Amino acid sequence: MRSFLLPMLTRPKIVMAVIDTGVDFTHPDLAWNRWSNPKEVDGNGRDDDRDGYVDDVDGYNFASGNNHTGPEGDWPDNKHGTHVAGLAAGRIDNGEGGSGVAGVTEIMSLNVFGDSGYSRSTILENAIRYAADHGADVINMSLGGREYSRSMQSALEYAIRKGSFIVTAAGNEGVELCDDPMSFQFVSPAVYSRALEGMISVGSVDSVNGRFSTFSNYSPELVELAAPGAFSSSGSLLGLLSSVPGGKYGYLAGTSMSAPVASGAAALAITWLKAHGYQIAPGRLEYIMKAGARSEPVLRDAIQEGRTLDLNALSNYLRSTYPPR
Repeated sequence: MRSFLLPMLTRPKIVMAVIDTGVDFTHPDLAWNRWSNPKEVDGNGRDDDRDGYVDDVDGYNFASGNNHTGPEGDWPDNKHGTHVAGLAAGRIDNGEGGSGVAGVTEIMSLNVFGDSGYSRSTILENAIRYAADHGADVINMSLGGREYSRSMQSALEYAIRKGSFIVTAAGNEGVELCDDPMSFQFVSPAVYSRALEGMISVGSVDSVNGRFSTFSNYSPELVELAAPGAFSSSGSLLGLLSSVPGGKYGYLAGTSMSAPVASGAAALAITWLKAHGYQIAPGRLEYIMKAGARSEPVLRDAIQEGRTLDLNALSNYLRSTYPPR
């Protein structure tokens, strides 16, 4: 990871939208990486930038219809979005907790679950379009459902056209994904990735030994990259350590954790490319993420070409293919 880091004066601004259960920006590892809407005035009760959302200074709560972007309600998984944000972009070198993969990326919190733990396609689509319209370089979606929606695919296509690279979790049912909407193995939005250049679906491997996680969904066609999502995929299952609400830290496992690890890597790649004057479309970034991955023969039955995320390999690929200039 160190080889990616650039002097602060030359590091470009990178924005990552986290479409999830909300992000607790009071957490010390996340407070300083909070995205700010430059055209919105906090607390004046007006839609200053005329985007249809009032006081959306650091994102929006599309489930509750307000600007409360942190976790809501007392339900077990409301910590999910804060954990995801910490893995992808928890602050580096602040003397607190841990560090995210891309620790200086700005986090846009788009809450699509509110206090219920449930969401709908229309809510997700609005969040995707918002992220794209407000300049998100990366959109992380550690979520999934089984509803086919042409409008969902249209929203994803819209975001890619606007310049957003989309990363989604493959899911945790341990089944082979299928793009037949009538099948139990149809998991949205992950299955749309094959048809969309500029979007990848991510499965889970063990962060220690690189073995495929038994809980992870798989497909040599529909799951395009593997990344760490658990500390151990055999015996006792341990999750990855990251931020949780209330300034604390906790362990969670799943492809929901693999996706932000990959999103953080994508943000680092964008940082390198922008810093050296390369303008790269999301489709090209997908190619870079795949070309810069390590291929593991043992993963070929589960992951497209057996690709697994390797930051050293990605760094070397960027340096050789897109050298400093």
